Amino acid sequence: MEFGLSKVHWAEKLTDAPTYGAYTAEPGAVQAGWEYTGGRNVFRADNKNYSITYANNGGTLTIELAKLSDEFKLMTGLFRRDANGAIVTLAKPTPKHFAMAFDIDGDAKARENVFFDCVASLPGGNAQTTEENDTTPQTQSIEITYSPIVINSVEMTDASVELANVGEAIYNAFYDAVYLPTFGAEEGSEFQLTTDEAFAAGKTYYLRSGSEGSYSYSPATVVVGLSIPDDTYYELVAVV
Repeated sequence: MEFGLSKVHWAEKLTDAPTYGAYTAEPGAVQAGWEYTGGRNVFRADNKNYSITYANNGGTLTIELAKLSDEFKLMTGLFRRDANGAIVTLAKPTPKHFAMAFDIDGDAKARENVFFDCVASLPGGNAQTTEENDTTPQTQSIEITYSPIVINSVEMTDASVELANVGEAIYNAFYDAVYLPTFGAEEGSEFQLTTDEAFAAGKTYYLRSGSEGSYSYSPATVVVGLSIPDDTYYELVAVV
C-alpha cells in the first residue's frame, strides 16, 4: 500500500493508438494502493530452474478520496445525468477506459505515476448518524481495474516518472498530457530505418551497416537528423 496521495488526475482514453483527452484534476486525494496480477513462472529441467518468465497481466488500483466528483462518475460510463440534473447509476453500463495519474507525497524519489488503461467499478457507499462533536470525515473509495496496453510497440501497464531520471522539462510537464514512453533500439538488434524516429535525442549511435544479415564492420556515427538510405540495414553495437 502507498500512502500520501496527491495530484490525482484522470484523462479519458479516446482511441486504441492510444490517444487521450486532457487531464482533469480529481480533488480530495487521501491514499492509493495497487496490486499486480500475473507473477513468475519457473520451468524445471535437468534438475534446475531451466527458465524463469514473468507476466504482468494488469491488476487492481484502489483510490480513496474525500468525495468522487460528478464529472469523474459521468466519465467512467457507469453513471448518467438525467434531464433534471440527477446522477443515475446505470444497470447495464458500458464502462469507458481512461488513464489515472497521481503523485505520492513524501516519496524521496518524487515519483509521478500513471496507469494507462483503466476501467472503474461502481463505488460503494455508507451512511451513518452524525454523533455530537464528531468531526471525522467520511471518504469514498473506488476500485479500478488496469490492463496492459501497447505503446510504441511495447506492452505495459503503468509508468513512474522520477525527476532525477527524466529531468525538469518532462517532470514538470507530466500533467500537461498523458505521458507516453518512448524506446530506442536495443543493442544487438537488427533493424531498417527510413527516419530517425528510433533514435533518442542527445545520443550517438554506432552501427554496422550492410545488407540484411550481412554486415561490414566499419562503425558509422549516426546522430538525430541524419538522412538514412531506405535500403540499408543496421546492427546497433553501441550507444554513447
